Amino acid sequence: MSNRLPEQIETLRMVSQGERLKGTIALGKMQRLRSLLTKTDGDVGVELEFGRDQAGLAHVAGRIKAVVSVICQRCMQSMDLPIDAKVSLGIVLSQDQAEKLPERYEPLVVEDGYSSLTELVEDELLLALPVAPVHAVEQCPAGDRFGTKETTPKQGVSNYSEGSRTTQASERPNPFAVLADLKAGLKKK
Repeated sequence: MSNRLPEQIETLRMVSQGERLKGTIALGKMQRLRSLLTKTDGDVGVELEFGRDQAGLAHVAGRIKAVVSVICQRCMQSMDLPIDAKVSLGIVLSQDQAEKLPERYEPLVVEDGYSSLTELVEDELLLALPVAPVHAVEQCPAGDRFGTKETTPKQGVSNYSEGSRTTQASERPNPFAVLADLKAGLKKK
């Protein structure tokens, strides 16, 4: 049986007590993420540690792991995508403080001392999702029909991989050459 985590946490108290959270949150509770998934069953594994770093900054660090079902943008079929996201958040009380955080932290703005753990986890999952998820070429039902593997260029297709811009079109005569000849003939008259 998995340890279900609360939806809301008292963030500043957890920092002051150096608490750790380990458990799961149901994918189905994440409204924004659900619209991107083909299945919403399953859980997200969460391991977070609250505390202060050497400079005294309140932070949350840990990992979020899940397997989500998304649409492969190559074959347009469902695929399972494992996510293992590292969490490194600096806890701040205002947007002004957020702008002063070191680069190693993303801001977690806590205005009233509480945070939505579900939203925090959902945000991290959304950031970890690729813009265009695809199967590995060898696993994709579409295979290589979209030319994703390295191949020799076909006639009429540009070859940018070797830095050249040769095409079939450059081997044909310029159709406007006839107009250039006519223009040159008019100038002679």
